[in-house]
Amino acid sequence: MSDRLCLQGILFVLYNDIAWQLLPLELGFGSGQTCWRRLDRWQKAGVFDRLHRFLLAELNAAGELDWSRACVDGSHIRAKKGDPTPVDRRKTGSKHHLICDGRGTPLKVIATAANVNDVTQTLALVDGSPPVAGRPGRPRRRPDALLGDKAPTPTATSCVTGGSCPSSPAKERRTSRAWASSVTSSSRPSPCFTTSNASPSAGNAAPNSRTR
Repeated sequence: MSDRLCLQGILFVLYNDIAWQLLPLELGFGSGQTCWRRLDRWQKAGVFDRLHRFLLAELNAAGELDWSRACVDGSHIRAKKGDPTPVDRRKTGSKHHLICDGRGTPLKVIATAANVNDVTQTLALVDGSPPVAGRPGRPRRRPDALLGDKAPTPTATSCVTGGSCPSSPAKERRTSRAWASSVTSSSRPSPCFTTSNASPSAGNAAPNSRTR
């Protein structure tokens, strides 16, 4: 089966959120098992990471990336072999943590257990965003500001502005609580990390798919 047909089968499964074994053979994309094996092989080879960097560079060259701000958020997804979700311990799942630019283009996605707090992944999202070429000068990887939908964190502020960051998740959580307490007693907002009551638009977030 050609790579192009397998890629079409993979996209069909992910877009329609169906099980791999339910991929119709009459479409000519091969079996779901064949497409899944090809997906697994490409993922391990880093094909999709390279494709992501290439597309980001193309968008950056066309001026389609908004570096004035970035949004971070997380969402739960179903997973039969995942961990119990915090909202319903009877159901299992995992969690996607996402950072995207001001126009909703994904820069980095991290998958974790369902009970992992979003704040523990802020550093990994910011630091894990790939360097984006496409314009004269050094490739860019940090936005001017970071937006989130819950308590703001000093970690995000430090990472974006180039300051020091906590060395461990436990220290990050302690400094986050202390910083959140200080800003609640002050009317002056942070110039770097903006919060809102509603979740920011994640744009092209990772598809809600089940890999078997």
